[in-house]
Amino acid sequence: MLAAFLDLTGPEGYRAELIEGEIVATPPPDGDHEDAVGELLWQIARKSPPNFTAPARRV
Repeated sequence: MLAAFLDLTGPEGYRAELIEGEIVATPPPDGDHEDAVGELLWQIARKSPPNFTAPARRV
């Protein structure tokens, strides 16, 4: 499975991940959703302390 994942080539812009033995491909962000997420992140960054970090978490 790992060899197949490492040899994987997908469409440009897609992100491929190996999650619990399954290859998952995610399309690139696009449109209104991307704009909203960018605005939200910018607002959070502006109000956060200089060295603020948030742990990554898989839900």
